[in-house]
Amino acid sequence: MIKKAVSLLTYRKKSAVLVLLFISVSIFLLQIIEPLFDSVSKKTFEEGTEAYGQHHATFFNITTEQIEQVRAYAMMDKVGIIENYGVYTLTDYGQLLTFGHFDQEAQELGKIRIVEGTLPKKQNEIALEAHLGNLPSEQALKVGDTLRVKTTSGDVSFTICGFIESYTGLWNSLDVQEPGVNDYPQC
Repeated sequence: MIKKAVSLLTYRKKSAVLVLLFISVSIFLLQIIEPLFDSVSKKTFEEGTEAYGQHHATFFNITTEQIEQVRAYAMMDKVGIIENYGVYTLTDYGQLLTFGHFDQEAQELGKIRIVEGTLPKKQNEIALEAHLGNLPSEQALKVGDTLRVKTTSGDVSFTICGFIESYTGLWNSLDVQEPGVNDYPQC
């Protein structure tokens, strides 16, 4: 069988050379193109995670036991917690906002960045999404301003300590949102 294959190749030298040339060029191109596509893929992933965060899923209204089950999952490197405290009305603006909190892991995974001021460190401090600095008023909100929020026990005042990069418009969310229950905190 091998003798026949060798004799066929020697008999049809031009065809054999063309086939070998084609195979060589194909292998060469595959070796050159694969790293190029790999580099483009990595760059796209890096830019995407920089803009949209590194999180893969968001679970709403889960229990502490369910959080521990997620943490125990072998393929889960990090788990961040976003607490949603509900939706409240800003007294002076009539604007509804969802209040909440990100733990350190959630801030890192979500690429939540402070653009001005600091994150809250004291009671009654608040950091807002940057676009909320332009609420309808005589002048833009700034660090140090006070916001009054309507609660069931009356108005509560918060001091703006900082602004975070606006993220809620970038993240995927449920088709039907119930503010304060299954949406993302804006402050």
